[in-house]
Amino acid sequence: MRCQYGFDRNWRKGQWIAWDEPRVRASALVLGFCILCLLFVIWVDNRLFTALTNIAVAGISWYLVKGANILRHPFDPIGTSNSDRYRFYFALLLVIVLLLAVQLTLWLREKDPSASN
Repeated sequence: MRCQYGFDRNWRKGQWIAWDEPRVRASALVLGFCILCLLFVIWVDNRLFTALTNIAVAGISWYLVKGANILRHPFDPIGTSNSDRYRFYFALLLVIVLLLAVQLTLWLREKDPSASN
């Protein structure tokens, strides 16, 4: 009963996305900018242009999100947490994602014989 009350109070009646948070707005701008750049890159269809656009998108994304203020959440919630469990789960998740990235890279390299040249 108590758990259901907390769920109702926080999720059903609460705000799903904190649009007044500057980092959320910056992230939404970055998402829109990335989609527009992707469509433009597909239209131009040039590898060099694609590479330069990806570098520009990375730099602009970093600049926009870095410049946004933090209102509600700490800058480093996992690193500043007193809970060792959160740090362990974060490190475990990081290792799993890195292993999956290596596995995907190896799988794609096997699938494309021209990639090894």
